Amino acid sequence: MKGNDLTPAIMSVLLLLGIVVFAFVRHWRIAIEERTLFGVEGYSDFAKGRKRLFPGIW
Repeated sequence: MKGNDLTPAIMSVLLLLGIVVFAFVRHWRIAIEERTLFGVEGYSDFAKGRKRLFPGIW
C-alpha cells in the first residue's frame, strides 16, 4: 500500500465535510437572497402563496 493513498475512512470524512460545507453555503446564500427579496415591494405577498424549500419548515 502506498503512503499517499486515501483510505476509505479519510475519504468518508472528506465527503461528509464537503456535504456540511455545501449545506452551510447553500443556507447562507438562500438567507441573503430572501433578505434582499423581502425588501422588494410586493414580494412578501407573492411569497405567502408559494411553497418553501422545506414546506412547513423553511
